[in-house]
Amino acid sequence: MDFPHDSVLPQGSLIFVTGVTGFLASIITDQLPHHGFRVRGTVRDPKNDEASWMPDHFEKRYRGGKFEMVQLEDMGKDGCFDVAVKGCSEVVHVASVTGVDPHKKIITLNIAFVDNALAAVEQISRHCRLLL
Repeated sequence: MDFPHDSVLPQGSLIFVTGVTGFLASIITDQLPHHGFRVRGTVRDPKNDEASWMPDHFEKRYRGGKFEMVQLEDMGKDGCFDVAVKGCSEVVHVASVTGVDPHKKIITLNIAFVDNALAAVEQISRHCRLLL
């Protein structure tokens, strides 16, 4: 499928993606550079086996610094995205905590993640978009 030429974002825009080691986020992270965008992705630990392969992989695949990782250990902490979203045009929030025990805590954490993503979008620009 071809990317629409009338995209809202210009080619080369930097897009912030949360949870890039997750299944869905890793697919999104792979497709954005393919269509001419740059990605800044969050990981809990860049040295972890789930994340350590990503910078080399994307550099070999797309060249030209189209992917960068930032470490965010706690996306539930107020203001956690403030520095990481600087220079980004859009936020794609994919990261979440999953599981069933304790259910209420998981819901509370995911609500905090979305609240922080919304605050980050507001900080970037009133014209910035958040994709959930």
